[in-house]
Amino acid sequence: LSEEEVNEIFNLKLDNKMLNEVRDLFIIGCRTGLRFSDFTRIEKENILENSIKIRAKKTNEIVETILHPQTKEILNKYNFKLPVVSSHNFNINIKKVCELANINETISCEVYKGNIKTSLKKVKFEMVSAHTARRTFATILYLKKAPAKFIMSVTGHKKESTFLKYIKLKDQDVIEYLNKVF
Repeated sequence: LSEEEVNEIFNLKLDNKMLNEVRDLFIIGCRTGLRFSDFTRIEKENILENSIKIRAKKTNEIVETILHPQTKEILNKYNFKLPVVSSHNFNINIKKVCELANINETISCEVYKGNIKTSLKKVKFEMVSAHTARRTFATILYLKKAPAKFIMSVTGHKKESTFLKYIKLKDQDVIEYLNKVF
């Protein structure tokens, strides 16, 4: 997702408690780059002055990431006791949140079944999941010219070539950058 889309989701007014909680957790994921299993476990003791430090569940390594103002606002909203949502319910409901936020651009994607590649067109909100938050974090920072090594220290990528496949750049991002250069 783009920076603008993340802000649209953050500013979305929701009456439904579950959608509200899922949206808030998703924003934390977009602003920290942590995995679902980690950003849903953030507690007060993980908060430093300007960062979040947590032991990653998957790798058992300590990860330190930024404490974005939106993350801080959400943590304060819940008094540092984030709601508990299963990954299954999260992935169902984040699609609903993104649909309400008008994340409805038609996108092309490639799907592999065995060795056969098929191109599909889908509405963007249908493709959003917990993992989208992590990729969004990495892509937004990369587009803001953060060094890949800095972003990789949060995402845990060891090779830059793998990281560059991980982020999602649109053709428009490339054109905008090239226009700025020239």
